[in-house]
Amino acid sequence: MKKSIARIAIFLCIILLFSMTACQKETPYFKEIQLGMSRDEILEIKKEWGDPQVSKEDYILYQDIEFNDLIGEVDYTFDEDGKLIQSNISIVPAEKESSKVYEKLVQELSREYGEATKLYESTTMWKTERNGEDSYILCMHDSTNKNLSIILCTPEVYDGIINFEPTITEPYTFNGNTNGRTLG
Repeated sequence: MKKSIARIAIFLCIILLFSMTACQKETPYFKEIQLGMSRDEILEIKKEWGDPQVSKEDYILYQDIEFNDLIGEVDYTFDEDGKLIQSNISIVPAEKESSKVYEKLVQELSREYGEATKLYESTTMWKTERNGEDSYILCMHDSTNKNLSIILCTPEVYDGIINFEPTITEPYTFNGNTNGRTLG
């Protein structure tokens, strides 16, 4: 009898641990970010990250941001009216399994944004609507350089990306020091 109770208790503990792990919610990728926001609004929302590494009238870059056990950088691009038209999260997985990380990101984004459209072998897209405006989220895997990008953008920027037109000219590098900054 005692063995049966012990087995049941162990079984219940395992189920409880599994359910706690399965129910953990990852931080949303574009928490609090809306297309059309101003540069000052972005700087205010992300003030816990400190000063950006690059800050121009039409571009902001934060490097070495930790997000769900990955390190990368986040940049924001603004149009001539000062409105946010693109937010980009660039990640270089610490592990050399970038394909697996890409698939995991696609699954997470699908849970958050719904059904996806696979555009190319290494590019997946979600069309969303925020505040009555269409927007796109792209998850892209550069298998040559082993890096990943998650992009929130306007339809105009989306067309440029899909047609392989450059939208940002700033280079990026990772130095691996997040200083406690996380995307969430």
